[in-house]
Amino acid sequence: MKKLIVCLILLVMLASGVAAADEAKIENDIRNVLWLPSSAPLPASIKAKLKNNITDAGQRMAKMFNMLEKHWLPLVPRYPERYALFKKISAKGLTPIQMIRMVNFTGPDYFYGFKTIDDKKKLIFPQDLGADLAYQFGWVFFVGNLKDAAGNDYGIECVVFRRAMIAPPFAKAMDLSLMDNQISELQYAVSFGDKNLQVQGRSAVIAGSTGLIKYQADPFLVAVGKNKAWSLQKGALFPMKLQWNDPNIPMKVEMTMHSAKPILYQGDQGKTPDIYGLGCWYYSIPHIMADGVITYKGKAIKVKGKMWMDNQWVAGLMPIGYVPNLYIRALSNTINYFTGKSEEYGWDWYCIQLDDDTEITVAAPHEGGEDIDNKGPNPPPNMTKACEGKYVDKNGVPSELKGTLTITDWILSKRSHCWTPNGWTFSFPSLDITFTMKPIVHNQLLYFASSAEYREGATRVVGKRGNKKLTGYGFAEGVNYVGHDWYFTQNFATLGIKDTPVNRLLMTTKPISFWMMIKSVLVLISPFVLLLVLIVFIWRWIRSRKK
Repeated sequence: MKKLIVCLILLVMLASGVAAADEAKIENDIRNVLWLPSSAPLPASIKAKLKNNITDAGQRMAKMFNMLEKHWLPLVPRYPERYALFKKISAKGLTPIQMIRMVNFTGPDYFYGFKTIDDKKKLIFPQDLGADLAYQFGWVFFVGNLKDAAGNDYGIECVVFRRAMIAPPFAKAMDLSLMDNQISELQYAVSFGDKNLQVQGRSAVIAGSTGLIKYQADPFLVAVGKNKAWSLQKGALFPMKLQWNDPNIPMKVEMTMHSAKPILYQGDQGKTPDIYGLGCWYYSIPHIMADGVITYKGKAIKVKGKMWMDNQWVAGLMPIGYVPNLYIRALSNTINYFTGKSEEYGWDWYCIQLDDDTEITVAAPHEGGEDIDNKGPNPPPNMTKACEGKYVDKNGVPSELKGTLTITDWILSKRSHCWTPNGWTFSFPSLDITFTMKPIVHNQLLYFASSAEYREGATRVVGKRGNKKLTGYGFAEGVNYVGHDWYFTQNFATLGIKDTPVNRLLMTTKPISFWMMIKSVLVLISPFVLLLVLIVFIWRWIRSRKK
């Protein structure tokens, strides 16, 4: 009996210790975005909002899974065993980062109630300078290629990722506002070319219920705590200020952005991709002339150069949702059953700002990391693939652009033990342009709070336009090269799920079943069957009239 009591006491102490550690991480993230020392007390107003925060978040997520299970969607796979486990985990309470990781494992039914790409007809400014919080996912992204007075190269990345955790109809039923339903994560990094060093700031994860997240369209504002970018006047995006800081490094960026080329609509007038309700609204602002100060460990460095801004909001891609149109959904299910098409994907993205005052932005999707032979002691061979995007001329006029990129160099991650692209050549025959791209520092691997790994960083560009030399700078991004092992181990650790083959299978997207395929085929042929029945009915009616 005494042993049982001791075991119970130890379990309670362990649970209390885990809860205390979770609360400490949340508080440290808040201190970070408020630029407070790690030992500083939180403001009383923030402390009050954190009371029961973890418990309440878990209860809301459990309610959401109950609502999803009650809402039947035809021809959409269901995951009752997976959601039962999530409800069990949620009962213990959830931190913001646990909520994000859990959502990444949801099925396509999770998309129900969020805005589709077709709910917005076109981008309208200035209101679309802000964020639409009814979309599942989005981000505001600033990167810059800068130089100091001595000619040393620097790269900066300041990004706010935003995710709505619960579909708006379910959130409304829980009296949860659009803002309180958000979770944001910061990504912040600076590359120092003279040091061959990239420094990443804390990946702070902040809940909208803290009151620390702000979005505004006119004048433009995006802010998480004291980290923010904002326009200086109403009715004009520029001039704009940007300030970002990690007080624990310490590393601070303060930039003034003076002017830019016109807004660049990516894809088809801002839609890319556009897949029957799934996709992304996406615009960029290239050629942003900027200057400011990077302060690193007490040393202030004056810099100037060009920056680039992206604003995106995503419908049904992260995680993969379902196509709202029933017949397209049936067709997709049928095709996927016979092809076994994977729903896992990644991408490579690049922005290039050339010294002749033209810009290129292109992207190339790829299958998940398991489909790339990028493990082991040796790097993969050169990999060539198609890329497409936009070319912007000196006057800011965009045009469609297609070409090829070849990954010529790789870097081995010491964490994931996977090889990630780290050098490229590009060819754009329609422009008679070829160039190589190399990072300004060797290691540009970055990490989210969950330890999800990607590469992002400033690059140098050297090539030719026809017979003329071409130079410039850019940014290179590579996502989802780490494969299943890293994905499962990191996410399971965050959620407290044992990493076993059974649990990996439970969290793996199920292929379309035979019966789902049969039902999908029946839906596809149903209009033809109805038409045939109607023809027979009319034919018999005509015959009866003749008699």
